[in-house]
This record gives sequence, C-alpha cells and structure tokens, in this order.
Amino acid sequence: MDSCPKKILLLCTGNTCRSSIAEGLLKHKLAQIPEGVCKPEVVSAGLSAFDGSPASEEAVRAMRERGIDISSHRARNVTRDIVNSADLILVMTLAHKRMTLDRFPEARGKVFTLKEYISKNTSLDDITTELSKLHERIERKKAAFSQQYGARLEELNRRRMELRNELRLVEQEIEKLHKQFDSCIDDEQESISMLEDKLHQLDIVDPFGGDIEAYRKTVAEIEESLDKLISMLGLVK
Repeated sequence: MDSCPKKILLLCTGNTCRSSIAEGLLKHKLAQIPEGVCKPEVVSAGLSAFDGSPASEEAVRAMRERGIDISSHRARNVTRDIVNSADLILVMTLAHKRMTLDRFPEARGKVFTLKEYISKNTSLDDITTELSKLHERIERKKAAFSQQYGARLEELNRRRMELRNELRLVEQEIEKLHKQFDSCIDDEQESISMLEDKLHQLDIVDPFGGDIEAYRKTVAEIEESLDKLISMLGLVK
C-alpha cells in the first residue's frame, strides 16, 4: 500500500491474545513517532470473540514486561461496519484471511495476513494459484487413471468377495495398481507439501493455552512484523 491507511483493523479469533497484543504494540510504537507523520487509527476485533472478554492473563503479563498495559482491553466481535470502516485489515493466519473474506467478500483487496503484508519475497496469491494448479493436475491424472484402470479394479474387487481362495493374488494386483498411481503423482505431492509449508510461515502462532513463554514469543513475533509494517508505511522519518 503506497499511502498511509487512515484506519488499521487487526483480527484474530477471540481478540484476547494475538490481535490485542498487536493493537497494544502498534499503538505504543505509533505514539513514539514524531508529529507530522501519518498515524493510522488502530483497532482490533475477533472473528469469534465474546464481547467484553478481557485480554488473557498471559497476554497482559507478557505485554507488561514490555512496558505496555493492555489490562483494560475488552474483546469485541467483528462486524461488517468495523470491516468497512478499515482501510487495511491485518489478520494473524491464513485461516483468518479465508474466514474474513468468506464473511465479508467486499473486503477483498485490503485483507492480508500480517506476515504476508510485510513480506517482500512471498506472494500468497502465487502460492495458492500454484497449489490450485497442482490439485487440478492430480484430478486430471485421477480421472485418466480411473478411465484406464477403473473397470479392472471393480472386477478385482468383485472377485475378492466371491473367490476367497484367490484373495491374495487379487489384492497384490490391486496394490500394484494403486502404487502405480501414487508414483505418478509423487512430484505434485512433494510440491504441495513444500508450498503448504510456506503458507504456514505466514501465520502468527496462537499462544492461547500456552505458558508465559509462548506469549512472549508471540509478542516478539508480532512486534517484529509491526516494525516492518511501520517502515513499509513510511511512518518513520
């Protein structure tokens, strides 16, 4: 985004851990920026939040260690009005992005994972497009394989039920055919695994249920991403 957004919305699931931490950190950092530089309004919400819930004790403690008090934070569930009023929506995981766009398709183009938005080398759209192509290739191979061997597999399965004394030989042939199909999609499966690993790298890990060290790691991870965000938006003189 070339221009400074007027309002940034930070989203996670319950608005008691990651997005509350991100809101507190970003507000704290923006408060230290000199006057005359664009300072977006920062708000947070949850996709499945219980309105009025406080930030988790661990989140409050981890942030207090950084000199930031979020004890007054209260969770709120995201609404269409909140989404529409934001110029930039930063979510914590790819799953959050999908859920947001499913519920608010009009927000397309301004919803990103935090790590996706600040990344210069990772294109989420490119990854998902490549994944889609690989899955389509598998489906085409599956259809061709079924056309070539489907009738034979059905025949062998009938024989297996009717001719128990031939079961061992029949199942050996079935196993061979399945292995033949598996071997022809090895390249696609390996590529899918590598691309899905890249997608997970765009998520900010949920510390909910973890100990204080998990929350400290999440604070550090979010802060690193927000520092890059501030730099990217040109908020530092």
